[in-house]
Amino acid sequence: MFDRVAGLSALVLLSAGALFLEFNSLRGTALLKGIQVFITISAVCVLAFFTYLFLVREKHDPLLWLFRWLEKQHASAGSLTRIYEGIRVYHARKLVVIKIMLISLVIHVMVCSACVMFARALGEDGVPVLPVFIVVPLGLLVTAIPILPAGVGTGHAAFGWLFQFLGSQRGADLFSLFALTQFMIGGIGGLVYLKFKSKAPKLELPATGEMQ
Repeated sequence: MFDRVAGLSALVLLSAGALFLEFNSLRGTALLKGIQVFITISAVCVLAFFTYLFLVREKHDPLLWLFRWLEKQHASAGSLTRIYEGIRVYHARKLVVIKIMLISLVIHVMVCSACVMFARALGEDGVPVLPVFIVVPLGLLVTAIPILPAGVGTGHAAFGWLFQFLGSQRGADLFSLFALTQFMIGGIGGLVYLKFKSKAPKLELPATGEMQ
């Protein structure tokens, strides 16, 4: 669960960082008007979440108390408690969280850079580089909604809409290239997995009589 939280948080922080660096250039543009409030609120929420996670101890955690109280009232709320407890484990693993966030940021920077290259390959040379680092993370946030594999459909709609702010009508085509790249890399990983799985030694359990 925490890998999802870290990945989505890194997307928000990357988009917010790019927006901060490009703020003066985007002042008064449709892009800034459309997403400034959303990115700002999302970034503040991410920072508040990690501040809360690191600073609030378990015995003084009002959220944990709330979830446990809800679980007592409604057993179905127990899943929320388990999820939150799974995230709270990282309270004592601050260095691990920092490493995870840095790795996520590096991966997302590589993804955004790839999208810049995809735009160039589609002939969209006029698309500015830094704003791509603003809109691509937002598009990937939309693909996190589990409707179709790899965000197909939702990703096309999100990228198509967001890239219009950058003066491009090829956002959906760009996402198609991104999705195909994902499928290719995933396919290679699947072949490697199957290769090593076929060579894995079989675990031989002792017979019942031998165990006695």
